[in-house]
Amino acid sequence: MGNTSIFPQIYDHYTEMTFRPVAYAGNCYKDDPRPEKCSLFHVPKLPFRKVHNATCPFSEGMCLQGQTSAYELTTGFLDAKLLGINEKYKCQFWIRKVCSPLRTNEPYILSKPIGNTGDRHVEYYYGDGWGTVHKGNLTLIQVVSDPAAYLKGQPHYSIIKPTREWRPEVRVKDSKVTLYFIQPINLVYTAPSPDPIFPATV
Repeated sequence: MGNTSIFPQIYDHYTEMTFRPVAYAGNCYKDDPRPEKCSLFHVPKLPFRKVHNATCPFSEGMCLQGQTSAYELTTGFLDAKLLGINEKYKCQFWIRKVCSPLRTNEPYILSKPIGNTGDRHVEYYYGDGWGTVHKGNLTLIQVVSDPAAYLKGQPHYSIIKPTREWRPEVRVKDSKVTLYFIQPINLVYTAPSPDPIFPATV
């Protein structure tokens, strides 16, 4: 995988914290777990509950498919002993993750064709994610290639955790917001698809 942005990839604390759970899940949450990789916690897996059609955590209208279209994973209150924390007094913790595709129209995205190539110059305006752009709410700039011309290659991604602020519509009180940019490769549809991430409607 690679970064498609004109900006260099940033391997900061938040990016590392995103990759580590993925690696842990790949090593430990399968039929043949690797014990040497799964001894980080007192118990290998925490109980959790899935919530489909959860409430959008952002301002009204920001979630692509409406105010009750988010996907939530929540543990509820759990005893800290599950993490190997033994205190005199009972300690509890609660992990809650909510995910939803965001609106991808103006004023959050500006897209312009590049000549007659089929490529497009795309600017994303969700806030100054890296704190380095210093151009209002500009988050990311990409050149998006014509999918019909590039049917082979590697999928691309970008993970952005702000050092400054998101624009108000995507801020969530007492929470950390991470924005993922995902670009598909090798997807060829033979029929319409309503998928919120990779739709095919044309």
